[in-house]
Amino acid sequence: ANNSDFIINDIFIRNNVCNGDDHACCGVIKITTNGYALISNNKIIGNSISASITACGGGIKCWGPIGEIHIISNYIKGNTVQTNYHGGGGINITECTTNTPIIENNIIVDNFTNKYGGGILIDLNLDNSFKPWLTPHQSTPKNSDFLGEQFLVNNTIYNNSATSSGGGFYAANNMTANIMNCILWGNTASNNPQIGGDVNVVYSDV
Repeated sequence: ANNSDFIINDIFIRNNVCNGDDHACCGVIKITTNGYALISNNKIIGNSISASITACGGGIKCWGPIGEIHIISNYIKGNTVQTNYHGGGGINITECTTNTPIIENNIIVDNFTNKYGGGILIDLNLDNSFKPWLTPHQSTPKNSDFLGEQFLVNNTIYNNSATSSGGGFYAANNMTANIMNCILWGNTASNNPQIGGDVNVVYSDV
């Protein structure tokens, strides 16, 4: 979808396959929109994507100048990404330049990538002045300041796997992600099995 508002709700999406010689994006849902997008209450199971150079987002892929996106109350299980670069077995959000995506109340389990972020990979190209964890008129974040936009809230992320790093979650390219009230447990990777990259984590079980 592009330049539109849309909702994907209460759908069972399973066993789709996407293969590319060089690049492939998304096993199931790909979003590149300047509008509002809501993905909620879906079951996204057993989808796969592979490419010799770049593949990302076995279940959900969000890319580009996204206006606003909420991924809420989905069951994302058993999706896979085979690639030489990037990853995100369950969810991949890359180079979004506008509002902060919200990933909330999802169960993300048994997803796999042979690179980064077995459950989720986020790689946001945010302006350096944008601090999504701050409330207005603040310049320095503290744990008590987790009152604004969060990346991950109230998710259960378990038993996902990444060959390289971030079995549960991976924040790429020096961005900082915010995680609150989440469970990341039983994930595996060669490095940083639960969380890879730079994150702020509060009130979570890791």
